[in-house]
Amino acid sequence: FFYLKNNPKDPKTLSENRIYALCTSRDGTIWIGTNGGGLNQYDPQTGNVIAHYMHDPADPSSLACNTVVSLYESPEGTLYAGCWQTERGAFCRFVPESRTFRRYPHEPNRPDGLHCTVARTIIKDCAGKIWIGTDGSGINIFDPATETFEHVKPNTPVDGGLMDRDVRCFLEDHQKTMWFGTDSSGLFWFDRARNRIVKFHDPS
Repeated sequence: FFYLKNNPKDPKTLSENRIYALCTSRDGTIWIGTNGGGLNQYDPQTGNVIAHYMHDPADPSSLACNTVVSLYESPEGTLYAGCWQTERGAFCRFVPESRTFRRYPHEPNRPDGLHCTVARTIIKDCAGKIWIGTDGSGINIFDPATETFEHVKPNTPVDGGLMDRDVRCFLEDHQKTMWFGTDSSGLFWFDRARNRIVKFHDPS
């Protein structure tokens, strides 16, 4: 095993030892989301952390906050980061050309805005939409082409029950069915043909 940890005297090490999220990149590096230390980029070839990204209150293009709880890189190479308890932008997109972040702030009064302060889990579906599982706000679905959001709100009636407020994980299977697990209401799936969400019930 190789042990990578913070060394305050070495800038090529982790910024924080508490790790919340990991994601491999197309270029072979590994993105590391930390609790309080922002986002780190690690190069396995050199064994060094090659970049640290932190929130800067004076820079609106910096990471929205220093606690990163989810990471996802799309097949096209776009990195999305989910942050913890922030109105500034729980959902961020990395802009590699400038090495900055496009933040999407919490906008509960905007119908097509982001409606969450914690982006717990992130995945891209077969239609190109980005699904964001939240703490307390159900699901936000991001369209990268228009930079707008759709919402599946907590307690929304779905086939077989009510939508949970906390979504913990996603999986899209080989039949292009999106499954998602919740904190207290079990498993759900998206019926793409009928454009509806269904609560899973064990037939036994």
